[in-house]
Amino acid sequence: ESRFGRLHRLEAGVKRFKPPRLDDWYRPILELDYFATVGLASASEDGTRTVSKLKEVPVCFQSPEQYMEIFRPLVLEEFKAQLNSSFLEMSSWEEMYVGSLSVMSVERVDDFHLVRFIYDDNDSAASRTFSENDLVLLTKEPLQKSSHDIHMIGKVCHHIFS
Repeated sequence: ESRFGRLHRLEAGVKRFKPPRLDDWYRPILELDYFATVGLASASEDGTRTVSKLKEVPVCFQSPEQYMEIFRPLVLEEFKAQLNSSFLEMSSWEEMYVGSLSVMSVERVDDFHLVRFIYDDNDSAASRTFSENDLVLLTKEPLQKSSHDIHMIGKVCHHIFS
């Protein structure tokens, strides 16, 4: 039997680890209710149920899929805790960059909407403060208003300076 044939049979018996899709990670983050996460609004039942669904980390994992299944929710909870901590450390809303944007285009890519914005004000220095993978909070009303019914979290990707 050839070396190649033996190696091919061995590989066939080994289950390959399938890397997670990025939207498996981004979706729960982009779907967060920012104001509920930082404690400015009441959390939905879904948010409180997530914590009860966390699984105990075993000493040994049976598969890469089990590892991802256990750690993905834990990483999301850690992210939410860090988001809340960052909010609590802010002394005021002024520490956040606030500006006006206009939508240039909207395109659906997989399960996400890719939205291209342009700054309404001429503060070009502010636009340079955003980096690839930064999260941005988009609201309909200024942050200082008490109602935050309409808002969303976005991720900066392919940031282009004009």
